[in-house]
Parts: sequence; structure tokens; C-alpha cells
Amino acid sequence: MSLSRDQFWHLIDICADIDVEKQFVALTKRLDELSEDEVAYFAAYFWSEYVRLDHWDVWSVAYTVNGGCSDDGFMDFRGWMILKGKQPCEKVLGDPESLVQLFESLDDSTMEPSLNFLDNYQDTRFGGPLEIPDLGEERNSRSPTLGSKFAVDDLPQKWPKLWKAFN
Repeated sequence: MSLSRDQFWHLIDICADIDVEKQFVALTKRLDELSEDEVAYFAAYFWSEYVRLDHWDVWSVAYTVNGGCSDDGFMDFRGWMILKGKQPCEKVLGDPESLVQLFESLDDSTMEPSLNFLDNYQDTRFGGPLEIPDLGEERNSRSPTLGSKFAVDDLPQKWPKLWKAFN
């Protein structure tokens, strides 16, 4: 039995509005109820969303709200965004300035664990990473970042609300 993308988002969304450590506990309990196949699909959808968020506009948002953003920082930011839920992921791609309040809760100490949560879960429960089902998507983790690179000097005009709130 497989898990649908809607079920993936439901699992994320029901845990998204709580403290990140509590979210990991709640999400772990939910994943423990799933079969190995369902967890593999959960992982596939997580990585699919991770690749979808690999966009220069998203990176420029991460740069703006963090006062800078390295390659590793951008990886962590995308993991954190996914665990914030479906609606924030959609908004960061289309209307990131509506997320000022969410970004105020951003903490460097929670970003890296957000990206590593799923790998750590699979290591603990299954002894290592599961084979990820092919979702038939064109882009993957080796695909280039979408969009156009940003210039730091342009960020105050590109994201005025975010710039004002975080710089």
C-alpha cells in the first residue's frame, strides 16, 4: 500500500504548528503507524517537495530572512519549510512576504534537524535509508536550481516587507 501526496501533507500539516522538537515526536508517532512502503512514499514526497523548493526566489527569501544563506543553509531552510506545512510551501513559492510571522519563528538551531529528521527516523526504525519510489517526476536532486540568480542589492526592492522585518 502506498501513501498519497495528500496523505503526506496531512501528516505534515497536523504537526506543523507546534514547537519543532514536539513536532518531531508527533511526526515520529505518526510515521510509526505506517508500513515500510508508506514511509518510503512519505520520503519520496518529502524529497519531491525539497526539489520543488530549489528555486532562486526561495533562496533569496532564505537569504533575506536569515541575513545571508549558504548552500548548506538553503538545504536546511527547504527542509524547515516542508515541515511548516503545505500552505507555507505554496506561499514561499508565490507570496513569501505573507509569511513574515512564520519566519519570525525561524531559528538556525531548528533548520538542520528539520532536514535530517527523515534520515534519522529511517536509520532508527529501519537501520538505514529506504529505497525511494520513483514518482515519475522530471526534476531530481541533481537538477539545477530553477529561476534566475538574485543580486543581494536587489533584495530590499524584491522583498520589502521581509527586508524591513529582518534587516
